[in-house]
Amino acid sequence: MNAGRRLRSAPVRVKIFVPVTAVVVAAFACIAYATSLVLERQLQEASERTALQKADVAEAAVRRAMLDGLTREMKHAVEDLGESPELPRIALRKVNGQYVAERRVPGHAYVPTSELPLPGTAITQEILSDGQSYLRVTKSIANDRSCFQCHPPSQKTLGYLEVDVSTTWLTRRVSQSHTLIAAAAGITLVLVWLAVTLSVNAAVLGPLHRLGRAMSGLKRGDRQIRLEADSRDEIGRLVRHFNEMAEQIREAEQDLVRTERQLAEAERLASVGLMAAGIAHEINNPLAAVSMAAELLNTPGISEEQRSKLAKMVLEGTERIQNIVAELLTLDRRQGLVLKPEDPATVLRQALHSVDVPAHIRVHFRVQENLPKILVHRDKIARALGNIIKNAVQAMPERGELTFSTETSDGRMNIYITDTGCGIAPEILEHIFDPFFSTREVGKGFGLGLAFAHSMIEQHGGEVFAASTVGEGSTFTVVLPLAQEETQDAKEGMEPGEGH
Repeated sequence: MNAGRRLRSAPVRVKIFVPVTAVVVAAFACIAYATSLVLERQLQEASERTALQKADVAEAAVRRAMLDGLTREMKHAVEDLGESPELPRIALRKVNGQYVAERRVPGHAYVPTSELPLPGTAITQEILSDGQSYLRVTKSIANDRSCFQCHPPSQKTLGYLEVDVSTTWLTRRVSQSHTLIAAAAGITLVLVWLAVTLSVNAAVLGPLHRLGRAMSGLKRGDRQIRLEADSRDEIGRLVRHFNEMAEQIREAEQDLVRTERQLAEAERLASVGLMAAGIAHEINNPLAAVSMAAELLNTPGISEEQRSKLAKMVLEGTERIQNIVAELLTLDRRQGLVLKPEDPATVLRQALHSVDVPAHIRVHFRVQENLPKILVHRDKIARALGNIIKNAVQAMPERGELTFSTETSDGRMNIYITDTGCGIAPEILEHIFDPFFSTREVGKGFGLGLAFAHSMIEQHGGEVFAASTVGEGSTFTVVLPLAQEETQDAKEGMEPGEGH
């Protein structure tokens, strides 16, 4: 199982080469085994034929000598045939077992014949003795008419010829064949490995590597990358599918960008429309009062007291319009700010004092003194924080708790303003910093407080976040940069105070 897991995680070249190698090795093993058997059998048959031929020659010589009655010539015929190194022994024996003639190579191990052939036949035996192996052909010399004058017809066999043929050369030839087959198998295996490697590299690994690089480029954002599909096989189809996928991704991203632009434009127009409606509504009320008062001022016969009241109405209306315009101007990010190092606790107290906090709200001011100073325009950042505090107070109409705390990290000051009010729904939370967005009744506010706070904090190089849970309350996090000397002190190891 571990080998299977390792093979699955191995490179493609290994996955292809291992089974191919196994098949080639198994095939060559079978071929080598079959070839060895066939070759060994053929060589053995050749040895047997050689032994039988020698036996036939010896039989013919012996018969001629027997017909001539020359016993010495029979012996010489047997001994002459035994001089061959491939024939370590040849012998002529009678039926009673007495040897008439024998020729044996020195050191040749002799094993008595255990089985004798029938008249006129021959048998072959494989003999192993003292580390020697050889074939023994035992051929019977049959009695025929030419021998009846010396031997009665009832005697079927006159004697036996024993011819031993060495198989040492046979073993050597088989060993040589094994070596040649092994060498051929090795060379073939190397050629197969080279062919598989070149084929796999050209047909599989090369295209896969190019496909992998193309996918990496597509992942990095290169939507123009394409591959040439120059084959009709599975790799070619895979490349074409990749090209189609890359084109679909490019088109989908273009559609997404167009949709985002359309949505942004729609939101911008909606915001402009909402802002225009809010400005018109907020300005229209005091402007109507100013217009009515101005018209009444032109009425003949009004008293000085009435004239004074009408003039006051004009002044209050124009002042209200000026305040609306001033609120709008604060959203302009192009206005310049003069920033100075200020104490966070002092700025927060100024912001808190600018808001009328009802008695039913408990205030927890957990801000330490002597905190690292923040780089701000004190009045404007206090007003921005005051707007956030005012929003928190309005979320607690009956009772609740308002908590202030701070924390420093990475050269910045985090100011936390937490209330235990009704909370803000998620669909509202994402719009609370939009200009003129308000959940209050018409005429209860401009909807610019949090928008001003968001704009002013960003003009200071800071950030503001809101987190809320409906029914539990909200936390506004204001992040402001520390003054340069405070940042340097923090880097040198000073531990800033925390308000938690």
